[in-house]
Amino acid sequence: MASQFPTYSNGADSGAVEIPAAAGLAILLVGAALGALAALLLAPKSGRDLRADVTALAGDWKNQAADRLAQGRESLVNAVESTTNPSNA
Repeated sequence: MASQFPTYSNGADSGAVEIPAAAGLAILLVGAALGALAALLLAPKSGRDLRADVTALAGDWKNQAADRLAQGRESLVNAVESTTNPSNA
């Protein structure tokens, strides 16, 4: 059964594992977040400044996650409603 998501591979049949595009994007985002955190931790700042930066960054990530969760819930509710009440769609 073929995947419904696009996949990336090196084009050669070298036995490499194909990675779905969604998983590749998730890996990229996690890597970017870890890189940002490492940059904060390795920057020459005082402890107080570093803690303030990490707290601000964590708050931003929390807000972004909450926004995306709300969007996902709304999309899910809309999908379920359109499936259960096709006359309203």
